[in-house]
Amino acid sequence: HYASLQHASSARSMSSFNGSMSASPAASMSQPRSPTGRTASAGKNSDANALRSLRYSVLRGEFEVVQQALAAQTLQVDAVLDPKTQQRAVHLAASKGRDAIVQLLLQHSADPAAVDGAGKTAAEIASDKGFSVIAANLQACQRRQQSAQAIQEQVKRKDDAAPAAPAAALPALNWKKTGVNDKHFMSLPMGATLSMYNHDEEA
Repeated sequence: HYASLQHASSARSMSSFNGSMSASPAASMSQPRSPTGRTASAGKNSDANALRSLRYSVLRGEFEVVQQALAAQTLQVDAVLDPKTQQRAVHLAASKGRDAIVQLLLQHSADPAAVDGAGKTAAEIASDKGFSVIAANLQACQRRQQSAQAIQEQVKRKDDAAPAAPAAALPALNWKKTGVNDKHFMSLPMGATLSMYNHDEEA
């Protein structure tokens, strides 16, 4: 019975998420349209509804609904879902001990180092709630992220400090006299030839 109730709740949430992704045609007819074809108010309301649906799904542990929302790529994985606490999906999942959802969010490049309005990371929130395994996983992910960033900074500093390559020396000019009307020819780089007259001799 509990499983059927949970499945029904997940189905309702998924239906709510799907419904939030489309605006009402009748309402949109009277609204000015953006270059993308959506009205400004409809797009804003749709995004707000999608964020609200994602927030409830994370808190309830509805993995499939969250997975569908992330797969749709219509929402940023690090979008703020709770304006009061400035918490993102990874903070909310960690606070409720939703290990599978936390891992799913990290797979979609959620930032484990992001802090909420209180200045706490998801790992610190999980630790405060007693979810030590989730906290340890988040901390490990954060360390890997910091190591990767440090390597990138070292490579960038090394590239910036590398001396510039010296300019290539120009080939020596090759002068030669043909004996025809006392003309001199100079072979220029890239095979070009410049012809000059000896005006002194003509005078």
